[in-house]
Amino acid sequence: MTMSQGSPRRRRLKLLAFSLIPVLVLLVLAQLLAYVEIKRTVETTADSATGLRYYSMRIGHWPWSHKSLTLINSLDLPDEEFVNVLPKGACLHVLFAGDSYTFGDATDRERRWTTLVAQMTARRLPDRCIRFFNISVRNSTIDTTIVRIHQVMPLIQPDVVILEQYQNDLTDLANPGSPAWVPAGNGHPDSHWGTRLGRIVPGYNVSLLRFLTYRSFAFMIRHDIKYDVLHTWSVLVGDSKRDFAGKLKGIYHDLYASLVQEMRQRGIGFAVLTFPSKMDILAKRAPEEAYFTELAQEFGVPALSLWSALDTHRGGMPFYVYDGHMNEFGNQVTALAIWDWLFASDVAPIPQLRQGKPAAAAGACREAGCVSPNGE
Repeated sequence: MTMSQGSPRRRRLKLLAFSLIPVLVLLVLAQLLAYVEIKRTVETTADSATGLRYYSMRIGHWPWSHKSLTLINSLDLPDEEFVNVLPKGACLHVLFAGDSYTFGDATDRERRWTTLVAQMTARRLPDRCIRFFNISVRNSTIDTTIVRIHQVMPLIQPDVVILEQYQNDLTDLANPGSPAWVPAGNGHPDSHWGTRLGRIVPGYNVSLLRFLTYRSFAFMIRHDIKYDVLHTWSVLVGDSKRDFAGKLKGIYHDLYASLVQEMRQRGIGFAVLTFPSKMDILAKRAPEEAYFTELAQEFGVPALSLWSALDTHRGGMPFYVYDGHMNEFGNQVTALAIWDWLFASDVAPIPQLRQGKPAAAAGACREAGCVSPNGE
């Protein structure tokens, strides 16, 4: 009797053990996938043959994981060297300024929206001589952007400056060295309201849970499901941050006003582009965008919000699953929306861009080298 009772029990245990193997395998694979996708490596390298420097970001752990490359010039800006562009002749110089969304974080230089806009301009307006420059820097906002504009002004002599604005531009004013920064020990505020999901998902540092969380967020974006976490992501949401938000808004307002005034005094066209974050798309509202829109209206600045374009194409998932930046698809959607606004909308936001140059003069300009082969 003991033998006959023991055998079925052992068989059941073996059956249970074997049935758990696929589950364990799936869990291990999920862990590996989460680690591969979420790990990010940022570095700057130099080509020994050409001497050119490149910024790269790898999303993932393995050698075949996604890795972006962006050319960095001697000023540490994501563009070619600013040489042989003066005198401009018939060329029109357009300056893009902003943070990582314009820098092109995690996306190759050839596929970022700034490059795509330049290429579309060269292709669609072959009789125009328009050159685009990118002076964006990651983790920056308007205070340092103004410094960079002054730095490159004599090198580029821009006719148009286009400022990119993003959700964290206000809180970045509280980063070390910025206007709202308070040294540690003196009531230093938390400048990063972004939760990284850590405050709302228990055990978030577990790779599997992180993997499933990001995948579920991607599902919600694709299927237009609302999920609002802006109370911990945005400095403009919540009574507890009201005083700090007011301070940041005041600083940004004054810097914005000074930039607009300077551009007008110099006769430089000025406009702004406002990008929503992935969390804005999920929440179906964008508090920072509303503030930036009010600023543009107050100072009469042409402004384009990319909310509609990215939200309309949310089914294609315009953001990286494990990163807040736009992927190649998002950059394509953005480039088309910006180009149509600048060059094909009913009301010209920047009149200088609609004023044509004689074809002969534009051709002479290209022969002189004021437009690079890729249209930048």
